[in-house]
Amino acid sequence: MFEQFVLKEIPFSTYQTQELFYQQSTIKIALDYLRLSLYPKNLEALRNILPTLYVNREKAFSYISDSQRRNPIDYPLEHLLNWEGIREFQRFKLKERISLINSLSIYSPLNGIKKIREFYDRYLEADEVKVSTIHQETLKEMLAELESSAKRFGTVAELLSFVDHLIEKHQTLIKNQNGEGVQLLTIHKSKGLEFKTVFLIGASEKILPHSSALDINNRTDLVIEKKKELKQQLLAIEEERRLAYVAVTRAIDELYISSPKVYRGENLRFKIF
Repeated sequence: MFEQFVLKEIPFSTYQTQELFYQQSTIKIALDYLRLSLYPKNLEALRNILPTLYVNREKAFSYISDSQRRNPIDYPLEHLLNWEGIREFQRFKLKERISLINSLSIYSPLNGIKKIREFYDRYLEADEVKVSTIHQETLKEMLAELESSAKRFGTVAELLSFVDHLIEKHQTLIKNQNGEGVQLLTIHKSKGLEFKTVFLIGASEKILPHSSALDINNRTDLVIEKKKELKQQLLAIEEERRLAYVAVTRAIDELYISSPKVYRGENLRFKIF
């Protein structure tokens, strides 16, 4: 939605973040791997990926920056191979990662992202900060969305050029806003608010109701109050129904409900609450 509003120069505001999808940290790291395949001297991109190498970002980046000033090379990440703070197994993994980065530019954007996800998904699962399984699933959903977006582009350069253009255009749009336009917000954020016209988007199974609710009986990481007369899935769907009720009752005059037929390459069906 952000992307389409920016491209069509439709003013909008959000109750959450003004960041575009491509600016969110999880997505930005994946894109920075692609960026380094074309521009290995891009130190900002290099700094962003360092945590995925399981090294201290600030210390490792300081070493790379100092080494690059003293001894400029075409691939600054290689300086890290000589860092005293890196262990042997990390050095081995680093060599693998450098080799991967150097090869990414020959792939299509979609296949390049799939190659990145071979290690990036494991990193997200192991990251202690992201202990919530649901949160991990959300991050993976975002990466799946990135794959879907990448299908439109033939080369990594085309994808990155589009992302940079979109971000630049978005910044201009924000500066020129006069307080009017479309207001974007989640259903949770809409509680207690009312609008003359409301668009509820994504009213399809796996979006609303969310896949985590549909698969609740197969989950072992959540604790849900059990009632003899209701199964766990019914309880979860009931909560999704209450959420939908909040959404539709925000409208004063007009309510529009949209439901995508295809979501991330999968056919969906409309869910009647």
